[in-house]
Amino acid sequence: MTPPLKVGLSKVDGVARLVALVAWAWFTLAIGWGAFGWIGSGHYAATAGTGIIGENMVHWGINGDVWSYFHTPPRFSDYVCHHPFGNDWMAAICVLVFGHHDWALVMPAVAMSSATVALTWSIARHRWGYVPAAATACAWAVMPIALAFGNYLNQETMVMFGLALFFWGQDRMLATSRRRFLLASVVGVLFATTGDWAGYVGVGAMLAWGLLRGFLLPRRLTERVRVQQYARWWALSATVAVLTLLFVVCSFLRAHKLGDWLASGELRGGDGAPLAEALAARHTWLEAMFTPVAILVGKGALPVCFVALLVRRRDADVYPLAALTMAVFQYVVFKRGADVHVFWPHYFALYYALALAQITAAARWVVRWFVLGWSERWSLAAGSAAGLIAFLVPTVMMAPDAVRLLRWAKQSGGRFNNNATGLNRVTPFRTEGDALFVVRWMREQLGGNVADVTIDVSPSQAWGWEHAWELGGPSRPADTPAVPTGPANADRPYFIARGSRLGVDAMRRLAGAGHVRAFGDVWVIDERESAAPMDAYSLDEHTPGLLSWYFVWGAEPARSITAPDPWLTWELRAHLDVAAPVSTPSEPATLEDTRAAHNLAVARGETARAELLRERIEAQIDRTVAARYDDGTRLIGIRVSTGSQPTIEAWLEAAGPMNDDAYFGVHSEVVARAPFSSMPIDEIPRDLSFPPPIPTRLWKKGYIYHHDAVMLHRVGVERFTGAWVGGGPRRVDRTDEPSVVLVTSS
Repeated sequence: MTPPLKVGLSKVDGVARLVALVAWAWFTLAIGWGAFGWIGSGHYAATAGTGIIGENMVHWGINGDVWSYFHTPPRFSDYVCHHPFGNDWMAAICVLVFGHHDWALVMPAVAMSSATVALTWSIARHRWGYVPAAATACAWAVMPIALAFGNYLNQETMVMFGLALFFWGQDRMLATSRRRFLLASVVGVLFATTGDWAGYVGVGAMLAWGLLRGFLLPRRLTERVRVQQYARWWALSATVAVLTLLFVVCSFLRAHKLGDWLASGELRGGDGAPLAEALAARHTWLEAMFTPVAILVGKGALPVCFVALLVRRRDADVYPLAALTMAVFQYVVFKRGADVHVFWPHYFALYYALALAQITAAARWVVRWFVLGWSERWSLAAGSAAGLIAFLVPTVMMAPDAVRLLRWAKQSGGRFNNNATGLNRVTPFRTEGDALFVVRWMREQLGGNVADVTIDVSPSQAWGWEHAWELGGPSRPADTPAVPTGPANADRPYFIARGSRLGVDAMRRLAGAGHVRAFGDVWVIDERESAAPMDAYSLDEHTPGLLSWYFVWGAEPARSITAPDPWLTWELRAHLDVAAPVSTPSEPATLEDTRAAHNLAVARGETARAELLRERIEAQIDRTVAARYDDGTRLIGIRVSTGSQPTIEAWLEAAGPMNDDAYFGVHSEVVARAPFSSMPIDEIPRDLSFPPPIPTRLWKKGYIYHHDAVMLHRVGVERFTGAWVGGGPRRVDRTDEPSVVLVTSS
């Protein structure tokens, strides 16, 4: 018969296993959110850059980082030699096997991140038991930086997977003496060191300890190992690390890029600023990436890890310290990189997971030791309870913020509060989801000819790795499409621009330069067609169903392209003076159609119909928010969508064209903490708006327009206000109060 004490411990272990399974499943599902959609803008666009490199490796048979598409084999001067090539090899293999698909780049990152959780769980289970093992899984599940960048095919994901595999293989080798675990550990070295330079630091820290305990310290001071096997592991691991370094450096030399590599280190290195000053400047980022709870726990875990190593002197006790050494090296040595990239401290997540297990094991041991004098039964029960409390308390405290920050990460492309140039900028962020959807449509229209043609890109349309990867072929900057457009331009089929950034004069020129297809704010001219009156298309943005929301669209609204929208086509032609009649339906079907139909009724002088349509509009917007301006313009209300991409729309009645390029901008500030949140108030005010597709200089009297802003909720109670940007009218009452007030919690 099994003793009651054993039964009780078995139940505790069963609960811990269940908690770990739930945490691992949540983590995997969270990082897999939107994996079958497209790779978005922001920091996530780096995954697309990795895909371009991998595709060039396969297509041209090269071993180097080339971040652009070419019609001819790239030259060494096109190479970018900053990092080892492991990540790019991974992308190349995936493209070779699965073809050109966004998910072919995202899924390897999801797999490596999910496997990292499983590996750290296995290490902790073997060394400290099921309860500390559950702590590692929960640490990953509520770590915002791990959730935000777990599907990020970049250096950090591969290095952490490699280092976790390195630790796991060595730990299992010491326990079983089986060669397959030795092989797994050495393969982990290969992943970590080819992933990025920080991998050498993590592996090197572990090998330094191995040299000390295996060959210098008296054997009685450390756990017993098979000396020959340990020496073989150490020698093979060190050899692989040295060989990968030599291979990468020789590859740089072959491309005549050794100077480029050294310059990149200098570019990302320190600038002489004190570390305390740098950390203070980045505090908003650090709190968003880890939460104050994890930062406090991580600091408190450091002495626990050191004491555990001094007392037990086991290899497993070095793992969190080796991960910490790697993270500190990355974050401190490459200071300028940390100033620009919010994900720079991602490596601390591996330390936190292992350190939380150490804290859990230590709490269990300390409580058991103090209670041992009562009885063994009470000692074990109290120790198990202490272990559960040690990791469940910070986990529960972090969970609400982790969910909020995951959503913010997806909506902001992993940028949170920064742009491409540094810390806490107030520059608005555009997801580029509409442009990427149109680029994918262009690729589908071209079929298999993408690599044989060149797309012309207007300076008005931001063009990054995400756009280039979505197209899958070469592009070039161009101020205008071909003149004239027609069948002779088979090698340059499309010109793409963003209407809201063109300016009035350029919009009018392009409207007569070819057949413009306006997909919302994205303009496309098929340069193979003769000039024709412009057409406008609705992208039919709407909240997707549950499955398509999870697998495809993520934080973007669902979109589709069908036939030209007659209402929008009429409106755009009317504003750009394109003299071509449009046949419109007798009745509008959507709110946007109703707005355009109202404007058409105003243009025709149909006062009664215009008033009827206006009433329909006002019934669907919040009329409690309103304002009058000194030029006759009126804010008639707002509408807030709460779907996959929450948006605030300011609905305005125009008094006529404005004299400048003003637009109605939405701003936000955090005014209070969110419920059950440890996050402090983010003091950075933000601008959220971009100029509208129809500039205010083209507005017509009596017409109704709306200016939209994606809300990009931060953690906390956020106050959204609206005011004119770049000039514009003043309120009639001459107050400085903002025109829109909306307070909502994340």
